Amino acid sequence: MPMTLVEAFEPWFKADSWLSHSPEDDKRFHQCCYDFLQIRGRQVSTEDFADRLRDAIRRQKGGEWLEKHEDALTFYTLRFDAIVAYLGDTDQLPGG
Repeated sequence: MPMTLVEAFEPWFKADSWLSHSPEDDKRFHQCCYDFLQIRGRQVSTEDFADRLRDAIRRQKGGEWLEKHEDALTFYTLRFDAIVAYLGDTDQLPGG
């Protein structure tokens, strides 16, 4: 089943607490990473990850985008990048 980046990460960013860095949100984020990467592999750049999710989250929030949103997205973008790098380096990505 094809999955877009936004579709894959909706369970994480649609939670009101997505930017809290709580253990529940971290777990939700990691599950979204796993689901997306198992289907799509390394098919998105770090910049695309941030840009697409920023647009989707902003739309969901009715256009609102605050510094705390950007800070949280930056934190999770760096985490996504580290996860992709680790899985790629250890040959755990599909097609890798």
